[in-house]
Amino acid sequence: MSLKNIVFLFGAGVEGKNQFDLPSGMEFKKGTIVSKNISEFYKAINKGDSTINNRPLLHHNSTSILYQTLIENGCDWRKVFSKESMSEEDEKRFSEDFKKEYSETFFSIEEQKSIENYLKYKRNGNKDSEAKNAFRNLYKSLIYNPIKKNEFPEDNLEKERIQYIDEIFLQRVCFFSYVDSCFNYLRKPSEYKREVDNVLKLYFSSYKCMYDSLNEKMNKQDMKDLPTDRNALVDNIKFFQNKIIENKKDCKELYYNIIKKHKDKFNINVITTNYTEFAEKIIELDSSQIKYLHGKLDLFESLESKKIAPLSEFSEDEIIFPYILIQSGIKPIVSPFQIKTFSDACNYLKKADYLIILGYGLNSDDEHIVTMIRYFLDNNNDDNKKNNNNFKVYNFIFNYKNKYIDKKNNNIKNLFKDNYPIAYELENKYKGVFINCDCMELDEILNELNNI
Repeated sequence: MSLKNIVFLFGAGVEGKNQFDLPSGMEFKKGTIVSKNISEFYKAINKGDSTINNRPLLHHNSTSILYQTLIENGCDWRKVFSKESMSEEDEKRFSEDFKKEYSETFFSIEEQKSIENYLKYKRNGNKDSEAKNAFRNLYKSLIYNPIKKNEFPEDNLEKERIQYIDEIFLQRVCFFSYVDSCFNYLRKPSEYKREVDNVLKLYFSSYKCMYDSLNEKMNKQDMKDLPTDRNALVDNIKFFQNKIIENKKDCKELYYNIIKKHKDKFNINVITTNYTEFAEKIIELDSSQIKYLHGKLDLFESLESKKIAPLSEFSEDEIIFPYILIQSGIKPIVSPFQIKTFSDACNYLKKADYLIILGYGLNSDDEHIVTMIRYFLDNNNDDNKKNNNNFKVYNFIFNYKNKYIDKKNNNIKNLFKDNYPIAYELENKYKGVFINCDCMELDEILNELNNI
């Protein structure tokens, strides 16, 4: 009997909390925008002069970042910037005066009016320079000056309020429009040097966030300083990953170990948005069985030629940057290497009997992945297309608080256009897509699929 074909799609969650404890999407964005020690990190990889500095990745006129953060985090932005977004541990830091004054939202009444007027201005497209200027001033006083310049009011209560606003902003920041606007400059790097340096800073900030998080997982005697050259970077990244894999090899509640336990029962292929080699090494996959859709820690890209390769394949004088696709609505696909990777991933799905999505929050920002899943649902099983009731999307919501369940379900319904019913318990007569189950559920699913 031929083995069933399973494709796993991995997101950051399979290497996050209670797995490898690497940064979540929020932590990753925060580390990227803060840009700590980026200048030194960049100069270890690239020779020559650079205008890249260590200041946060914010500009005085980057109001689009605050605007998009407000929009992307839901219509009730007042609650987003309130104690509802903070943990009980965070709330213990609140002063008594602060608790009394800001029980509903951290924005003042005047700031709320400025935000409302600006959102109305953006929706209606009218020329309201007053709303635009008020929002720019709000951005500078609440976001830019405190984060970039470390400038705060002298009043203790006001300082505390702005600090909490900035904490939430950095955790939830959305800078897709800023990122998207940068990519165009990569066409002519010599003519857009200052703008291209901003792009390079963005990539190196994201990469260093991953480097630091791996380093922090080391025992004190195994931690490394910032690399001084390319060889040191390669050695450190390899060392970090091998150490972490060694520590996790016997962990029974690890997604990758559960899959490894079942891997001889199926033909397994993996599509991952993560940058590490953890899945490949722990599950013991051949390199032909895994595609890194968003890049990999040991791959870099040439600024001039757009060649993608390991560090050792570039000359010392060639300016390079990490090959990682950061969070953005637009993914710059410019290399045959990328095109082949995406083509191979689609071919995995074309042959798949099942798709299991783990640790990945389906969202419209990664439209390329959502489209691939729709492709699997719509075209892979012609016999099921005649009767969609036999082909379900299994949405496991064990790890969401009750108030988020409806939102998550509606998000998935919208992404799949209501073409497929959503189930919440495994029914072995069905085939379909399995979304974000926990480790015990994954073990059960793989046992059930093997018996069908």
